[in-house]
Amino acid sequence: MSKREQIFKAFRDKSCVKQDVHGKSLEAFNLVKEVLEGISKDYQKYLKNVDNRVVINYKDHGTYGATLSFGGDVLVFQMHSNVFSFDEKHPIHKNSYIKEKESRVFCGVIHIYNFLADSFKFNRKNDLGFLVSRIFVNEEKHVFVEGKGELGYRFSDFAEQVASKELLTDIIESSIQYALEFDLYTPEFSKSQL
Repeated sequence: MSKREQIFKAFRDKSCVKQDVHGKSLEAFNLVKEVLEGISKDYQKYLKNVDNRVVINYKDHGTYGATLSFGGDVLVFQMHSNVFSFDEKHPIHKNSYIKEKESRVFCGVIHIYNFLADSFKFNRKNDLGFLVSRIFVNEEKHVFVEGKGELGYRFSDFAEQVASKELLTDIIESSIQYALEFDLYTPEFSKSQL
């Protein structure tokens, strides 16, 4: 096979697939935004009867970003604009779904980070956010999740899970629950510095 034929094969086998993956990932991310907006409205109805100091707010930050703030937390949803594969040691390569068709390994990724709401409110740029989960989406809009707590094992069936409002609602509500259960601890006195 000539160099040019190899290049054209790479276009067919990778470049075109990656365009498909990016498109399906954008579709999934737009579904995430719809789910976030719905959750925000549903939770607001409930919370107004509980305590009006606890506010939930959804914001769309353009093509690749969105936030959901509630109580003292902000979940930041960010879709990466690139498409990724996985290190050869990653367990995904042992998955029969991937072995059937190798192009399924290419994924878009949606990161979910947890920040303190006050980090945004007071513009504290050095405050850390924590990665709660990563949602991977392939060319067939199949999804698997890596994450904290139950997010690390409940959503791992790549072959069967397809991005849908129901699945994404479950993932997002698991992320909210994780953030709500993640309490701040004051550092030891001897390690506290300004």
